[in-house]
Amino acid sequence: MRRLNIGSERKLRTAHTVLRRFAAEMIEERSKITLNGRRCALSNDDENEDILSSYINDPDYTDNDLLHAVLLSFMLAGRDTIGTTLPWVFYNLAQNPGIVSIICSQLSPIASHKVPASTGAMMIFEPEDTKPLVYLRAALYETLRLYPSAPIERKTVAAADIMPSGHEVKAGDTILISLHSMGRLEDLWGKDCLDYNPNRWLSKDGNTQRYVPSHKFLAFNSGSRI
Repeated sequence: MRRLNIGSERKLRTAHTVLRRFAAEMIEERSKITLNGRRCALSNDDENEDILSSYINDPDYTDNDLLHAVLLSFMLAGRDTIGTTLPWVFYNLAQNPGIVSIICSQLSPIASHKVPASTGAMMIFEPEDTKPLVYLRAALYETLRLYPSAPIERKTVAAADIMPSGHEVKAGDTILISLHSMGRLEDLWGKDCLDYNPNRWLSKDGNTQRYVPSHKFLAFNSGSRI
């Protein structure tokens, strides 16, 4: 299909063309005329700073193809992961009104200092407002444990090795890790592994977040790509 440019491969090629055109427009908008072989950001004003501008200024990303790939990866990583996770967050909270009450009680002191512009206006919490809310973060992590935004992780073996399970692998082999299954393993999370329980992420007093190693909770990857 790819060689004949038909079916799903044709649709994919068309989509790539659209995305590359969009990326090129964004890069051009964030750049100015090349000066002495180096690209500069349009402005040094903090208000105009963004991820793309920082890459444009990085000499390691002068290759447009690489810059295109980075931009598209951030677009997908920032949209699809959030778009997948939030519905599951609301689904779990809808089934656990007690957890919603705890989150609301932690938000109330912050909300009391914020006065909506008008009656019925949406109240917006800044990132700094929610950083101390460990229970809210625990609820998010618990959702990602049961419903990871990327349910399967794909890894390629760099060199021949023997896995902890005893399986031999060779360089170039592909290993698929089911994060969806890992989040529901009793050996990893205990007998209540199928229950939605944010408390498993908190210390005994509930005031701090409990450390969980990334190789156990792979929602944000592990190792050098965490």
